Amino acid sequence: KLLVEKALDAELTEHLGHERHETVANPGGNTRNGKSKKTLKGEFGELPIEVPRDRHGSFEPQLIPKHQTHLRHIYQAATAEEAELRLGEFEAKWDAEYLPIGQSWRRNWSRLISFFDYPPQIRT
Repeated sequence: KLLVEKALDAELTEHLGHERHETVANPGGNTRNGKSKKTLKGEFGELPIEVPRDRHGSFEPQLIPKHQTHLRHIYQAATAEEAELRLGEFEAKWDAEYLPIGQSWRRNWSRLISFFDYPPQIRT
């Protein structure tokens, strides 16, 4: 949960051009505007998360697009090894545009893979 939320925060930071509590760096003056609740659904159950919003409503998350509730291939992987392969695919596709997301996932990878120690039926 925390990893997904951190990745979404990194996407919003990239979109806005400035970190939280820093001077607004975009010409339109767009800033953070709280969070929305969303429930991600996968083969292993449901995961409630909070998705950050911006004041202009122009933020379109790439990790988990609006109106999409299914987890991405990383979380749907059967094993940690497969998940790491899917992460590599994600990085190959998105790092040029959203480098902080892949970096955040790699920094937190050791915490994320413990998720795969549990049977798929109880991964919630």
